[in-house]
Amino acid sequence: MLQLLEHNWQNAEQAVQICRQHRPGFQAYEQAQATLKTLSQQQKQRQQLLQGRDRLQIQLRDLQVQQSQIQGQLATLANMRQKRQDWQKLVPQQHQLQQEQATCEQTLQTFMSDRRQYQRLHQQHQHYQQRSDALSQTIDQLLTLQPQVQAIPDLDLQRQQIQERLGRGQAAQALIQELQQFMAQTAPEQQRYLQKMTQAQDLIHSLSIPPPQQTQLLQILEQGTTLANQIFEHLQTAFADWADPQLISQLEQQLQQLNSQLQTAKTVEQQWLTLEAKQQQHSTLAQEMSTLEQECDRLQASFQQEPQLQEQLSVLETQLSALNDPQGQIRVLDSATPGAAQLETKIASFDQQGQNLQQSLDQIETQLQAFADLEALVDAQHQIQQEYQTVYQLYLRHRNQANTFKELDQQRREAIASQAHLQQQLTEVQTAWQQQSENHDPACLALMMQTYEQLQREQDQLQGGLAPQQTQLESLAQQLQTQEGIAQKRDQALVDLATKQQVLQFIADARNIYKQSGSRITKFYLTEISWEADRLYRELLNRPDVALQWTEDYEIQVQEQGHWRSFRSLSGGEQMCAALAVRLALLKVLVDINIAFFDEPTTNMDEPRRRQLATALGHLKSFHQLFVISHDDTFESVTENIIRVERSS
Repeated sequence: MLQLLEHNWQNAEQAVQICRQHRPGFQAYEQAQATLKTLSQQQKQRQQLLQGRDRLQIQLRDLQVQQSQIQGQLATLANMRQKRQDWQKLVPQQHQLQQEQATCEQTLQTFMSDRRQYQRLHQQHQHYQQRSDALSQTIDQLLTLQPQVQAIPDLDLQRQQIQERLGRGQAAQALIQELQQFMAQTAPEQQRYLQKMTQAQDLIHSLSIPPPQQTQLLQILEQGTTLANQIFEHLQTAFADWADPQLISQLEQQLQQLNSQLQTAKTVEQQWLTLEAKQQQHSTLAQEMSTLEQECDRLQASFQQEPQLQEQLSVLETQLSALNDPQGQIRVLDSATPGAAQLETKIASFDQQGQNLQQSLDQIETQLQAFADLEALVDAQHQIQQEYQTVYQLYLRHRNQANTFKELDQQRREAIASQAHLQQQLTEVQTAWQQQSENHDPACLALMMQTYEQLQREQDQLQGGLAPQQTQLESLAQQLQTQEGIAQKRDQALVDLATKQQVLQFIADARNIYKQSGSRITKFYLTEISWEADRLYRELLNRPDVALQWTEDYEIQVQEQGHWRSFRSLSGGEQMCAALAVRLALLKVLVDINIAFFDEPTTNMDEPRRRQLATALGHLKSFHQLFVISHDDTFESVTENIIRVERSS
């Protein structure tokens, strides 16, 4: 350490000598640098003065240009006033033509209302006619049902008779079944009776009875036997007649047919009962149709004046167009030409401003004269810096090292003193070590070392077993903490999952609703836009006898004189008005505002179409404000306020 301090101390001493030698040159360089800072501030001030002088010169030129423009406006003001007087002479004629036009339009509007009323009444009359025809057909059909209704009593009587016959037949069948059972039970008795009759006859023959009496007895027995056989055979024949199943089925079939006919007749009767109400309705419809026909005839008679009014309105529009809107021309002239007094006031104001600007320029020129030698002073200071550049850099390289000389000198003295003290301590320690070496016992030291090594080994074993246990404990604690974090994330994820599932279900339901309602919403908007475009189209053309519709396939169709025409078949002006009506209807329905901006609407249009567009926009009354940005003067005749934007030199 002492050697290192000696080396650094020598280098610092050399740096101090170098700094002392070159200090004057360093100070001269710094003095030049400070002077340059001051001169730089002066340069900034001079630059600000120059910029201010340039601004004042520009303002002065602008004032001169404005004075020239206003003088030109004063020169043209007299011509404009003369034009205004000429236009003013035509204003009364314009007022009269506009009043006549308004009267014709109002009358045509009344005719249009009457025409709509006529169409509505005509449609209502057709509807009543259809209802009347239907009622007449229904009444004729009901009249054909009268024979069926009149046959109901006869059918009801026939049904009662067949029901009685069917009841008797069913009762007879039941009786026959009982008698057949009885005959089946008595058949053996009959055989036994016949056998006994034979035995009785044999017995009579064997008895000694006189022949006449014997013959009489035999005849009586034979008559009884014959009578019994006849009764038995007659019953069997009667059973065969009454037990015929076809008779019952025929009666049931006839009854079923009669019931069906009677039910049909009842149904027909219900219809036939409405005949009187239908006839009353038919009479009422006939009266209403007569009233509608009279009203339609009255309205149709009023339409005969419409062609004359249309022709008169066309003549009035031609005359108004020939006048070229004197009121609009006057408004344009009034808005474009300010008063002469105002222009003269502006010229005087510009003169005063020019004098003020000239005075400011003179003051700036006076201030700039104080900085005439500024560049020479700056060059002189730069030359001084260049002369002492090497000395300045050499001084800077050794200045920091020279500044450490005092500290290194102090550290060097302290290191010399510390070395002497440590040398003295070394001598004392060596003497004490020599004395202790004489009292040293190697055997005791070996025993202590052996004991120490054994204890050290036990400590190492315990220490070696402790580290893995601590590591395992830390690992388990870390795993437990990780699992707890995962469990918390799982719970939070479950909560988020439930929330997102609800959101997903909502989105799915909303998407389905939107998919299902998209076509309906589109159809609704198309209908609304088509209605609004139809109204705007009539306003733009100023014709109540036309119609426009925007179809579902976004095709524009126009109706004129009862015929629908496609967009391609329209004229240029009609296409322009139709497209403009649809776009304005989109703006009106979708945005619901009453202000519209037209940016260069006459681009790529010839003069007739520009005039048509200006006239159409002048008829538009559905918007509160319309702004038109254009390079030509087509719209000046229909605008209320004009803002001119001109580029000055």
